[in-house]
Amino acid sequence: MEVMNYEQWAQNDWAYVEFGDQRLNDRAVRIGTDFLRNPFVFPPKMFKTWKNIKAFYRFINSDKVTHGVIISKHTRQSRNNMSNNKIVLAVQDATTITLHRNYEVEGLYNVGTEQGVVVQNTISVVPHENYGIIDGLLK
Repeated sequence: MEVMNYEQWAQNDWAYVEFGDQRLNDRAVRIGTDFLRNPFVFPPKMFKTWKNIKAFYRFINSDKVTHGVIISKHTRQSRNNMSNNKIVLAVQDATTITLHRNYEVEGLYNVGTEQGVVVQNTISVVPHENYGIIDGLLK
């Protein structure tokens, strides 16, 4: 089994995203690498030092950093890869994210008794023998 190179994966997805500032691209690769190494912890544990935590929060608070921009290169590559295969499955799933804190967040609506959002993802899967290979996020 091949060991995943997290830095290379982050480099492929975020090094050339058009944030309009090379420093944001560099920071995106560092954040992506740290996230891929341990995606199940909160940012303070993930980034370990105050300097890195502060840089993470500055990054996500930048007006140039949006969800659409962050995933733009990855989804474009996933769509381009689809033409290389005869059959591609577009698998969808939704998850509900509720926000229990008293934050003022625009765009939330009622999810049961809480405020939140429904996230609908679509991934491309290429059938291969008895299993599928996940190609990427389509949007």
